[in-house]
Amino acid sequence: MHRILYFLCCAGMLAFSGLVAAQSWPAKPVRFVISTGSGTSPDRIGRIVADRLSKDLGQPFVPENITGAGGIIAPRTVARAPADGYTLLFCGVDTLVTNPYTVKDLGYDPQRDFDLISMIYKEGSLSVVVHPSVPAKTLPELFALAKKDPGKLSYGTTSVNFVILFGRWLNQLAGTQMLAVAYKSPAQQFQDVLEGRINMIISSPPTVDALMKAGKLRVLAVDGSKRFPLWPDVPNISETFPGFRLSGTGLLAAPKGTPEAVIRTAHAAMSKIIADKSYHQALLQMGFTVDDAGTPESMRQHLKDRDDTWQKVFAGLGVKPE
Repeated sequence: MHRILYFLCCAGMLAFSGLVAAQSWPAKPVRFVISTGSGTSPDRIGRIVADRLSKDLGQPFVPENITGAGGIIAPRTVARAPADGYTLLFCGVDTLVTNPYTVKDLGYDPQRDFDLISMIYKEGSLSVVVHPSVPAKTLPELFALAKKDPGKLSYGTTSVNFVILFGRWLNQLAGTQMLAVAYKSPAQQFQDVLEGRINMIISSPPTVDALMKAGKLRVLAVDGSKRFPLWPDVPNISETFPGFRLSGTGLLAAPKGTPEAVIRTAHAAMSKIIADKSYHQALLQMGFTVDDAGTPESMRQHLKDRDDTWQKVFAGLGVKPE
């Protein structure tokens, strides 16, 4: 009996010490892993968030870009980190939804290895943009032109797999054969579309906004569940193809088993950031939007909705894990 009481006391003390540690979080710098390269839009957003969390919670949130292997090294790293709240992951929908459809051995389980904390952004939009010499003023008109002369219209792609799939899926839905032209850098494809050597690009709103306003490019449609706030007159792709939405999502996550008190504290801090209008403006300038921080339940449902969509895309395009 004495031995049982001793073990119960020890267990209670360990649980209590864990609770105290969680409630005092953060008591030291937090590793803030970003799954994209330095200088990218998600990286810039991640650094804004890390800076604000540092100020609000009183400890440094230190950004660390971990890239490579198609974006799976960062989630692998965080999934294997101690679940103590001192390693967090800022990742996109690829990490938690699309990677299992393209990579056989991820080295992590998107469903089981992470606790969700908050939305960082809900949508990162892409727009369908053409050179002014293309007579189409709408997406349906563009597809009509493409069907009239298969293989003549061309669009640029870079090494970003998401953009490549985006273009292929548009071709699939429209029943067209627009030609994909691969570029090593976005700068090269922009130069060619501006000079009319290719007809179309798929790009984020901020990168084409000034060119559109100057009449050098024409935006036909934008991806997203709602019209992009800075372009209220530009239709969504879903107005042509109901249900279409491939735009990205950014989430803050922690290793599975992170103390609930840590999750609550981090979520409350993110809710404060997202309620700030200046944060919304910063997102808009990079082509992203967010409504609120979400809840674990709403984020899981959001990821399920994204998975349902991407499952159709990968099946439709015949993409299998490699």
